[in-house]
Amino acid sequence: MSLAEHMIKTADGIGLLLDWLGEGGKVVPQKVADHRARICFKCDYNVSPRWWEKSKTKIAHWIRAQLEIKHDMKLRAAHEDDLNMCKICGCLTKLKVWVPASHILEHTSVKTMREFPEWCWIPREAK
Repeated sequence: MSLAEHMIKTADGIGLLLDWLGEGGKVVPQKVADHRARICFKCDYNVSPRWWEKSKTKIAHWIRAQLEIKHDMKLRAAHEDDLNMCKICGCLTKLKVWVPASHILEHTSVKTMREFPEWCWIPREAK
């Protein structure tokens, strides 16, 4: 049994999956994730603090666990190694490019939505 399969069968694993992908736990198609990743890759707001790699906080643990699930699901978007964190929303873009737009929109404030540049895929998908 893979780590992803194991985690999905636990309460924490289900929570991780739902927190990351929302109800249904389904990712967007590869083509959509790649399109989004290409936009993020070129974005000035794609910053690389990678604080979650060494941090012992619960949030860092959840990020690492979600990355493990993504890895076990064999999800890899375009420019994967160059996707970092979004300076605007604080999300890890290598995870976010796989998230259904409806889940992103449910969890993004109006204030944050206004901060995204017009060419960002998030406000474009909100229309």
